[in-house]
Amino acid sequence: MTGQQLDRRRFIDRLARTGAALAGLAGTAPLLAQDSSAPAAAEAPPPATPTPPPPPPAARYGLAATEAGEIPCGLCPHGCKIKPGARGRCQAYVHSAEGRLDSLGYGKLAKLGVEPIESDHFFHVLPGAQAVFFGAPTCNLRCTYCNQWRISQFPVEKVETQAVEPKALVDQVAAEGGKVLGFTYTDPAAALEYAIDVALAAREQGLHPIAHTGAYLMPGPMRDYASVLTALNIDLKAYTEPTYKQLCEASLQPILDAVKAARETSVWLEITCLMVPGYNTTLSVVKDMCKWIAENCGPLTPVHFARFFPEYKHRQLQTAPTDPVQLKSFREAAYEAGLLFAYIDNVPGDTGESTLCPKCSELLIRRIGPNIGAVNFDPRNGLCTRCGTGIPGVWQ
Repeated sequence: MTGQQLDRRRFIDRLARTGAALAGLAGTAPLLAQDSSAPAAAEAPPPATPTPPPPPPAARYGLAATEAGEIPCGLCPHGCKIKPGARGRCQAYVHSAEGRLDSLGYGKLAKLGVEPIESDHFFHVLPGAQAVFFGAPTCNLRCTYCNQWRISQFPVEKVETQAVEPKALVDQVAAEGGKVLGFTYTDPAAALEYAIDVALAAREQGLHPIAHTGAYLMPGPMRDYASVLTALNIDLKAYTEPTYKQLCEASLQPILDAVKAARETSVWLEITCLMVPGYNTTLSVVKDMCKWIAENCGPLTPVHFARFFPEYKHRQLQTAPTDPVQLKSFREAAYEAGLLFAYIDNVPGDTGESTLCPKCSELLIRRIGPNIGAVNFDPRNGLCTRCGTGIPGVWQ
């Protein structure tokens, strides 16, 4: 549906073979080659002279030092006050010897891949596009089911990374014909300076910067980031305070505040709810959550109810996958709350993956796993071809 597509294999192959141009370092292939089609690390030509990594840049959201010599971090609701030489709770920001807060994750890629944009729960953004997704090390959340825990739950120095400056990453994506560049795998909150600079560089090149976040950010940083993105997907992981603490060691209200802050910008917003059996699947609570989304984000906001599969600590806990029948009841709750676009994710072949016209109920965009097809929808003008209703989203 989006015209010329980014060739996944060629993109990864070229990045691996031109590691020196991209990262200034050898050994790029293992990081980039998330599938077996990419070449081995030995095939990447080493640079003539290894370049030491630059010092970490100053954090955007470090506040004035206290009388006790601590630097408060104004990035997220954890509100860390960081002593000299120490780090914040996320392990991504350090009180440096220069007496400032430095971003340790800036310019460090922990994972890079090419995937359909729908794999990151964007259903109203360039359907069928191949997106380049990346992530930096560590996170400010401690989600007990994180499927990227190997790179999100350890300090920066414990994660294998490559140094890639924002412009170098964007230039390579543009050179390969990419149109979408997204921060995912880990949360951009732990490397927000890098995330913002990549998004700005992408916009300068005419690319669409997108991101997926748990939104554990203060409203100001959330607005700063959302305002430079084309599209944003926010994980609303629960709708009660005890469940948020249990699943993520976070609080609900600051996330609701961040969602509203994002909504104040022009970014296209979608919301994903990973439904974990026994934790956030009480129907009455889901109904309340859907009402809140409709009232605070608007009825046109797409909401994704994603099927849970046990990862990380939930493998030991033996938490069961979500019952697809239960997901259908959540989707109905969304419609009852006035939301016009509710989806069932991670259930390939379920009709809840597809987009329907909210006026005439015609099938507009058929989704069966990674296979996308326009049925009665014209992406050139965003209209239902049967009744002419405009469908909100980013189609071009």
